[in-house]
Amino acid sequence: MHNQPKEFDAEKFSLQKILDLIKILQEKNSPQEKVIVILGATATGKSSLAIQLAEILQTEIISA
Repeated sequence: MHNQPKEFDAEKFSLQKILDLIKILQEKNSPQEKVIVILGATATGKSSLAIQLAEILQTEIISA
């Protein structure tokens, strides 16, 4: 029996949709800091998304 790769059908992210969700979270005036976690399969655009968000939000990226 051979291991066959599973098909991966990721919904393409919308940068504007993500920014809108972040704005909603910021408007809640929570005293706690927010952490954005980007995760997913290899070669799906996580790094590109992280760089775009970091530039827009003027923050840093921590890779783990």
